[in-house]
Amino acid sequence: MNVVVCVKRVPMTQEVDLEIDASKKDVSKDMLAYVLNEWDNYAVEEAIQIVEKFGGAVTAVTVGSEDDEEVLRRCLAMGAERRSGSTRETFHWTGSSFQKSLQK
Repeated sequence: MNVVVCVKRVPMTQEVDLEIDASKKDVSKDMLAYVLNEWDNYAVEEAIQIVEKFGGAVTAVTVGSEDDEEVLRRCLAMGAERRSGSTRETFHWTGSSFQKSLQK
């Protein structure tokens, strides 16, 4: 069974004092560290356990910037066999484009 897990890079805000940026509309992201979303981490672990039991492959997928490649590498280190990433500008939200991104 092949399993696809959608993952996202999120800021780690637990131990950081958040500051408002100059525009007063967003949080200053300069000093934030980014990590794999905790719930996505659980999903990757579960997918790996399913594949170990039934066979197949785990593919981690994300949509974002080049910085988001870090979470895909983390998924590969956890045991996922494949990864697929697209930028927001090039990814079109259709079933066929999603399928094509998985076939890369």
